[in-house]
Amino acid sequence: MDNKYNIKTEKMNVRFKSYESMAETGYFEHIERLKHKSLIVSFLLLYT
Repeated sequence: MDNKYNIKTEKMNVRFKSYESMAETGYFEHIERLKHKSLIVSFLLLYT
């Protein structure tokens, strides 16, 4: 019984780690897009 429980918890830990890493890369991509858009807006406001 303990062995099955350990295997299940290890599988869940791996899944959660992959979800967390996916979320982190998603946040970084979102921040990079916001940086790009903010630069465009600042240049437009500066030159108009």
